[in-house]
Amino acid sequence: MHPFSKPMTDTQTHLQILETTDLHAHIFPYDYYSDQPVKHFGLTRLASLIRLRRSEARNSLLFDNGDFLQGTPLGDYLAHEGRPKNDIHPFIKAMNVIGFDAAVPGNHEFNYGLEFLKRTASGALFPFVSANVLTEKALSPREDTHLFRPYTILEKKGG
Repeated sequence: MHPFSKPMTDTQTHLQILETTDLHAHIFPYDYYSDQPVKHFGLTRLASLIRLRRSEARNSLLFDNGDFLQGTPLGDYLAHEGRPKNDIHPFIKAMNVIGFDAAVPGNHEFNYGLEFLKRTASGALFPFVSANVLTEKALSPREDTHLFRPYTILEKKGG
């Protein structure tokens, strides 16, 4: 338990929320522009830190706050040269392995178009959530069609 945490009663639980943001297609700790390894970014580098944090708390959730899809030559290559029709985007594969609980699209997720974004998100084992991106506006906000779910309820079993 975190040293500043209060002890729980029998009717309480602690929840740890972890998040990533602005990963910009950096799967590996490598700077493709300078063609050399780096120590300060990359999703694979974060994976061990996420695993460590999860081991410290029984109940944790992991979210991505967007801007993961664009930013490296790998991201550009996958968007412009494509990938096999049913192949899952490598960044989504990595997020699936790490066990993300949900993600929201950032502004850079839209750089390659809606179809690319929807196809990329379709490989996720976690929900994408966004209440402010509509594909069709209706007369009533309750009838609007959203690009992704406007919200989600995550059900978890503690332990």
